[in-house]
Amino acid sequence: MKRIALSLLIAAALIASAGNLSIAAPKKKKPAPPKKVTPPVTDPEKVDKYTGEYTGSFVVDGKKGDGLAQIIAEKDGQYRAVLMRGLWKTAKDIKQVRIELTGKADKDGNIQLEGGGWTGTLVGRKTLVAKCDKGSFDGKWTVRKSPTLCAKPPKGAIVLLPFEPGKKPSMDEWTNKGWPALSNGAMRVGRGSNFTVRKFGSMKLHIEWRCPYEPHRRGQGRGNSGVYTQKRYEVQVLESFGLASKSNDAGSIYRVANTKINASLPPLQWQTYDIEFQSAVVGADGKVKTPPMLTVSHNGIEIHKNQVLPSKTTAAAASGITPKDSLMLQDHGNKVEYRNIWIVEK
Repeated sequence: MKRIALSLLIAAALIASAGNLSIAAPKKKKPAPPKKVTPPVTDPEKVDKYTGEYTGSFVVDGKKGDGLAQIIAEKDGQYRAVLMRGLWKTAKDIKQVRIELTGKADKDGNIQLEGGGWTGTLVGRKTLVAKCDKGSFDGKWTVRKSPTLCAKPPKGAIVLLPFEPGKKPSMDEWTNKGWPALSNGAMRVGRGSNFTVRKFGSMKLHIEWRCPYEPHRRGQGRGNSGVYTQKRYEVQVLESFGLASKSNDAGSIYRVANTKINASLPPLQWQTYDIEFQSAVVGADGKVKTPPMLTVSHNGIEIHKNQVLPSKTTAAAASGITPKDSLMLQDHGNKVEYRNIWIVEK
């Protein structure tokens, strides 16, 4: 009995002491700070003062001629300058000379550049001077515009997006009313791709577009959209200013044909595509006699001529041969704008 009583006393003491113990609650993990998302710039007045084109005298290996320089803004305050021989009229006018320099703005607001044995200075939005042992560039700020910019639809044209500066365009010809109509006369890409109510076969298409200013983005994340004839064949829309073009850059027929030359303008400048689409010709036996083809001019410069097309390109909304189908504008998550869209059926 004594042993049992002693055991009971010990058990009671243990229970009492346990009541005074405090068990530490597990530490809560601090939530990760939200990722900083830099919004795209859609106001042309807010593009940095350096981005753009400079034209002037260009000497390479002792040979003097016309030259073009393109200044591209990149993340963390970096800039890239691309020097090329020739001026913009046709694809042949830009010779295969490409010199790249990089740099940052200094305390005086000028950009000191170097690369490939060259050094240079960009003075605000005024002049760009660069040199090497056997060459030099001396250029001034230039604004290039497409010769078909604001082209008026000819008689008999089907106007898909009427353009009048300062007036929101009618969206009657489009199925996705979620794309906002803007007071500058354009419509902006919204959620989901957009299709024309009408369907088209062979045609001539005029369309104007511009990409937002997004120096923090790269590659396919920078002003991405696309113009699809018959919902199948994409002419890529992308902010590709200053790039050495690949088959997924602006003007390319996506993953099918590269451009002859990168005719892109700087971000937030209006650009044009003038596209001739030849629908496939199918014989009575059901066999394709002539495949579908595209001829494309970008900012007045022909970049594709009678390019034969496959059954579809990447991310198409349909495939296969058809006599007529809708025009499609792609939503790729970027605030690309379109305006002044019209078609002449062939």
